Amino acid sequence: MEGGAVAFSNPRTVKDVFKDFKNRRAGILKALTNDVETFTRICDPEKENLCLYGLPNGSWEVNLPAEEVPSELPEPALGINFARDGMQRKDWLSLVAVHSDAWLFAVAFYYGARFDKNEREHLFNMMNDLPTLFDIVTGRKLVKEKASANSGNKTKSTVKVLKFRLLKWLNPLLQKKSHSRRKMTRMRMRMRTKSMVILFVEVVVANIQLMGFG
Repeated sequence: MEGGAVAFSNPRTVKDVFKDFKNRRAGILKALTNDVETFTRICDPEKENLCLYGLPNGSWEVNLPAEEVPSELPEPALGINFARDGMQRKDWLSLVAVHSDAWLFAVAFYYGARFDKNEREHLFNMMNDLPTLFDIVTGRKLVKEKASANSGNKTKSTVKVLKFRLLKWLNPLLQKKSHSRRKMTRMRMRMRTKSMVILFVEVVVANIQLMGFG
C-alpha cells in the first residue's frame, strides 16, 4: 500500500477525467496483481470495514470509508476484507475487481456530470476501450481475444465454402447452350443473368459475414 496520497482531484475536461480514470485504474490494478500479497495481507477480516481506493497519482490505498455523509466522491465497495478468508483467493480478487470497475466508472461520471451528451459519450467510449479490471484479473480478456480470432477464421472459411457451392450449383444453369435462332440474344441474356447471380451471391455472402455466421 502506498499511503499519504491525496484521494481527490478536480478534473474539468473529458481528457482530464479520462486521465484520472486511468490513473485510479492503474493503482487498483497494481493492488490486484503486482502488489497482491501486500493487498491481501492488509485486508484483514479482523479489522473494520475496509475499502480499496485507486488514487489520482496511480497508487492505491486500503482504508476506512470517508466519514463525511454524503462523501465528497462515490465510495468504493465497503468491507472487502470480510470475505477474504471465506472464498478462494481468485474468486475474492475477482469480486473486488468487479466492484472496483463499478467504482471507477461512478467516479468518472461524477466528475463528468456537467458534460453534455457528446462529451459523456466520448468519455465512455475511451474508458470502454480499455479492458476492465475483471477482464484482466480473471484472464477473460485473453480468452475473448482468442475466441474472436477463431470465430473470424471459421467464418471466413465457411463463407468461402458456401460461395463455392452456390456458384458450382448455379454454373450449369448458366452454361446451357442455346440452339434457337436467337442464340446471340439469349447469350446476352445469360451473360446478364450470370452477372446478376454473381451479384446475388456476393450480397448473400456479405450478409452472412455481417451476421457472424459460422
